[in-house]
Amino acid sequence: MLNNRVENYPKSLLKLYFHHYIVRFEAQEDTTFPSFQGAWLRGLFGQIAAEIYLEPGIAKSRNIKNKTSLRDILMLQLPESKPASKSRFTSESGNPRPYVFSPDIRQKKRLKKGELFSFGFTLVGKCNLHLNQVIDAFIKMGKHGFGNEQNTFNLLSVTETHSGNDTNTVFHHSKKRINKPELPILLKNFLDTQFKKEQATIQFETFTRLGENDCYHGSFSFHDLTRNIAARLQNLACLYCGAKPESLADFLQYAPQVKIQHTDLYWNQYATLQTENNNHRLIDGYTGLITFSGKFNRYLPLLKIGEFLHAGKDTAYGAGKYRLLHENFKPL
Repeated sequence: MLNNRVENYPKSLLKLYFHHYIVRFEAQEDTTFPSFQGAWLRGLFGQIAAEIYLEPGIAKSRNIKNKTSLRDILMLQLPESKPASKSRFTSESGNPRPYVFSPDIRQKKRLKKGELFSFGFTLVGKCNLHLNQVIDAFIKMGKHGFGNEQNTFNLLSVTETHSGNDTNTVFHHSKKRINKPELPILLKNFLDTQFKKEQATIQFETFTRLGENDCYHGSFSFHDLTRNIAARLQNLACLYCGAKPESLADFLQYAPQVKIQHTDLYWNQYATLQTENNNHRLIDGYTGLITFSGKFNRYLPLLKIGEFLHAGKDTAYGAGKYRLLHENFKPL
């Protein structure tokens, strides 16, 4: 049966948990942003995170060596850390990064002094123990400066959001205390969600590339998409949530039965300068719409989790961001 019962899902995917935050800044000067915000946000975050270290007492309590930077912790550059399965799209350390910048594609490219700038930020598993240091990095990013002119911004708030309407303000500029995150998101949160009919449209908002030869195919299959997301989520669950690797073949066996009904995808690319090493890199992939038809309610929770954690390559930069159009869903 192609239903959404817990027993149909690999245990490794059920172990995955993460927190999603909305980060808000206020512009202190008129600012113009580059066209793809995720690239420079991720680059600046990596640069700042390399300069932030845990206090000795905190590091000792978490069995982390002194003088270990936040960047090293988030990239798991530790000898015992290995991904659950090999992937072409992992970081330099061989592990998928446990965070995702999710830029708002509706964000204005030019801001005046006093206007707000916001983005989504997803942090996986035990890395949320280091939320204080992550927020410290956000504050320093604002002081360093955003946009083409590197103009300064003040961090106003970091708000945790859930799959429903619940929110939790973990940081506000008017208060010194940082609250603990309380709203973990899990795959089981979406088990009751179903499509209205055997047809669904997905909008890819930022560059999405699942394979090395995607640009020659003009699209990608539902099986490619779900296999990529499932493998990515399992790696994250094993590295950051204490899960154990297992075969995903039985779970994915029905995915090839879902077919492409219509596609309106366009190949795009963007060259970005990495602030960490001053090298250029190319971020590319599809944007646009694709409609699938078939019995895929079994994979809906997986796709909903992917809305937060993205799919394919360069997810930490905000690439691979997609959303399932709301008219697809049955009311709960």
